[in-house]
Amino acid sequence: MKVLICNPDENEARKMEALVKAFCKKTYMNLEPIVFYSPVDVAACSIRFDIAIIEVGMEDINGITLGKILTKSIPYIKLIYTSSQAKSLDDSFDVQAVRYYKRPYTEARFFAGLREAIRRVDNETICFDFKDDGAKVRICKNEIIYIEIENRKTRVVTRTNTYFSNHSMTFWKEHLHSVKFLIPHNSFLVNFDYILKYKRNQFVVMTNGDTISIARGKGPDFNGKYTAYKEFMR
Repeated sequence: MKVLICNPDENEARKMEALVKAFCKKTYMNLEPIVFYSPVDVAACSIRFDIAIIEVGMEDINGITLGKILTKSIPYIKLIYTSSQAKSLDDSFDVQAVRYYKRPYTEARFFAGLREAIRRVDNETICFDFKDDGAKVRICKNEIIYIEIENRKTRVVTRTNTYFSNHSMTFWKEHLHSVKFLIPHNSFLVNFDYILKYKRNQFVVMTNGDTISIARGKGPDFNGKYTAYKEFMR
C-alpha cells in the first residue's frame, strides 16, 4: 500500500515517515511511505495512494481541500489528519477522515489509526495478480463491472481497464461478497451497479455494452436478488 505523507514541515514529515516504517517493522505489513512537502505537488501527481496522512494547516491548498481533491480521483483512499490545533476537526468529518491527530500524539495512537485505515482500505479495494508476470494490482471493488472465466484465467473488466488475473472464480466469489455482486452464469460475476438493461431470465447488458447471458437455472435467484438490491438502493 502507498501511504502519502504531506506536511510542509520537514521534521514533522520525516517523523511520520519513521512512524510508518516502525509500524511496518512491528506488524510485517508492506507499506510504502511517500513524502511530499507541498500540497500543490500532491494534487498534480498521478500516484494512486491508498492512505494519506495530511497536515491540516498548509498554504496554497489546505489539508481539508487536498483531501477532497484526493477522494475525488481515488474513491477508496483513507485520510488521516494532523494538526497543532483542533479547530478543523469538524471539517475533517466532511471528507470522512479515519483519524484527526492533534499534536502531541502517542505512537500507540498513531499505530491504531493507521491500522484502522488499512482495515478500511482492505474492505474497499482488492489486490490480485496479473496472469502473465505476477505483478500486483490493487483496484477499487466498486470499479469492477464484471469478471469472466476465460481460458483458465479470469478477465476483470473495470470502468477504465481490463485485467487478466491468476486467480480462479472461487477467489473472486470469496472476496467480492457484497450484495451487489451476483452470478448470472457460472462463468460470470457481475456488479449490479453497472447493469444498464435487464431481460428477466435471459440476459443483462452492462454499462460498457457487453451482454451477459443468464443461465436457465439461475434466473429466479438472480431476479429476486436484483429486484431486492434495487429496492434497497432507492
